[in-house]
Amino acid sequence: MKFLAYVVAANTRNTEIMLQDRWMVLKEQGAEVELVTVAGKTITPCDSCISCFKNGKCHIRMTCKIFYPKLLSRWIIFGTLFTTGV
Repeated sequence: MKFLAYVVAANTRNTEIMLQDRWMVLKEQGAEVELVTVAGKTITPCDSCISCFKNGKCHIRMTCKIFYPKLLSRWIIFGTLFTTGV
């Protein structure tokens, strides 16, 4: 089984440490786990222009497009830090 671990926090090192025990459990069971850090990359939402249906390509330029093919073939783990404002 393949997993894609997305680290989507500004402080990526702390989030990686938090997820590391989860990765180890998955790897011990024979899973393939790949880490992707999203911090510092451009993420732009779809604007529903349907150019992807017309010509097969998205007109939006962003650095995260390289991850899209991996999203379709793997289970996804998101790692992010939440604060409660305290």
